[in-house]
Amino acid sequence: MEVIRILVVEDSPLVATILKGLLGSDPDLLVVGVARDGEEALRLIPRVKPDLITMDLYMPGMNGVEATRRIMIEYPTPILILASALTGEKKVEAFQAMAYGALDLIGKDLYNGDEIDETTRKTLIDKIKHLARVTVSRRSPTLIPKTSPLSRKPLRSAEGTTQIPRRDTSEKLIGIVSSTGGPAILAALFSKLPADFPAPIAVVQHVMPDFCAGLVAWLNEQTPLSVKLATDNDLLRAGNIYLAPPDIHMGLNSFHRVQLRQGPPLEFVKPSGTLLLNSIAENYRSLGMGIVLTGLGVDGALGLKAMRDAGGYTIAQDEASSVACWMPREAVRLGAASCVVPADEIADKMIGWVKQK
Repeated sequence: MEVIRILVVEDSPLVATILKGLLGSDPDLLVVGVARDGEEALRLIPRVKPDLITMDLYMPGMNGVEATRRIMIEYPTPILILASALTGEKKVEAFQAMAYGALDLIGKDLYNGDEIDETTRKTLIDKIKHLARVTVSRRSPTLIPKTSPLSRKPLRSAEGTTQIPRRDTSEKLIGIVSSTGGPAILAALFSKLPADFPAPIAVVQHVMPDFCAGLVAWLNEQTPLSVKLATDNDLLRAGNIYLAPPDIHMGLNSFHRVQLRQGPPLEFVKPSGTLLLNSIAENYRSLGMGIVLTGLGVDGALGLKAMRDAGGYTIAQDEASSVACWMPREAVRLGAASCVVPADEIADKMIGWVKQK
C-alpha cells in the first residue's frame, strides 16, 4: 500500500513528539507535519496534503472543534480526534467535532511511564490505516447539526417492579447498528423524532469505552427523547433510547427487557450489532425494525438478514450518505434490507412504520 501521510495537530510538544515516534514506527505511515493549533493546521494542509489528520481538541487559538469544522468545509480530509477521558462539557464538545465531520475518537493516553503500551500503539495505527481509506466529502455549514439543549421526556423507570411483566404483544421496537460516522447520523436522526415516539429504540454504536458516557450526554442534547446507557434487565419503554454499554453484548428478550451478556467479540466487535438484531428477530419478528447505518466492517449485516427473514422491516443506509459504507453495503449484498435510503429519510421511515397497524 502507499504510505499514509499524516498531519498531527497537537499543542503539547511532548505529545506531538510521542505521536511522531509512535506513528513513525510503522513503515506505512509518514508524519508530514505538526501544527500547534487549528489555524496552523489550515495553513499546512494545502502544502503537505495529508491523507489523515490527528486532531487534539483543546488548543490555544483555534481549538479542535472549530478546526474540524473549517477543515471539512475547506479541505475535506479524514480526521481522527485524540482526546483524554472527557468530563463535563468536554463530553459534548468531542462529539460536536464528530458532527462536523471527524470520523472517530480515540483516547490520548499514549504514554505510560517510560514506554508506549504496545496495545495502544497497535490500536491507534490500525485505526489510522482504516480511516485513511475513507473518502470524505465537503461539509456544508447549513447541514451541520448544532448542539442545543432540548426539553426531554423523562426516562420512565421500571425500578420497584416486583415481577417481570410480559410485553404487550402489539408493541413494536427498533434496533440500530452504527460505527464509523455513526454519532453524527444518530444525532441527526434522533433530532427528527417526536417526543411522543411510540416505540423504544436499542442502539449498538461502536465507540471507545472512555467516550460512551459522552456520547449519551451529547445525544441527549440532540433529541426530545431520553437517551441512556442500557443496564441489565432494563424494561424497554416507548420514547426512550437504550445505548449498548462498552465491552459487553446487548440483546432484548421476549419480556421487553435488556439482556447484557459477556462473551467473545462477534465479527471482531463487542458489543455486537448482529447479536442485538438477532435477538429482535427471535423475539419480536414482524414487530421489529432493524437499521444498519454507516460503518467499517460487517457488523449488523447478518442480524439484519435474520430480522428480514423473520418478517421484520429492515433498512440499510445508502452508500452516498454513509461516511463508511462497508456495513450497509454488506447488508445489501446479503439481501437483508427491505429498503436502502439516504440518512435524512430514515427518521420518516421510522415514524411511518410505528404508525402502521
